[in-house]
Amino acid sequence: MDRLEAMATLVTVAETGSFSAASRKLRVPVTTVSRRVADLEAHVGAKLLHRTTRKVTLTDVGGPYIEVCRRAIEQLDEAERTAAGEYQSPRGELAVTAPLILGRMHLVPIIAEFMAQYADISRAGKGCTRHGSQVARRGSSPCASSRRTEGP
Repeated sequence: MDRLEAMATLVTVAETGSFSAASRKLRVPVTTVSRRVADLEAHVGAKLLHRTTRKVTLTDVGGPYIEVCRRAIEQLDEAERTAAGEYQSPRGELAVTAPLILGRMHLVPIIAEFMAQYADISRAGKGCTRHGSQVARRGSSPCASSRRTEGP
């Protein structure tokens, strides 16, 4: 028995409320879902689910057990994401071009918070101009682009 797979199956049964719904979600036969849960119950030595023809509910033992299963699965998923580099901090240069009034009123606090959170990001230039799109129109930035969103 793959205990982690059985735990994930148990969590899915509890979330969906039935073996058949869990089998559809997991894309495995109902018999596989039933066998995994039965094997897990045998391994634990306790009944984890109350089964009726209409629904499935957790037993007094199953409730706390499933919460531990959820946390274990979440921690394993997070460990895999970390190992895969998904949580690497962004690096590089942040360049913002915006009208001066927008920059002062809205962007400065947001950018300050962003810069504090991501130390490997450096800020390029001042970032604000009197006429927000003038830098893009003049073409003085190789990656700048401009489009009118409102106004004349």
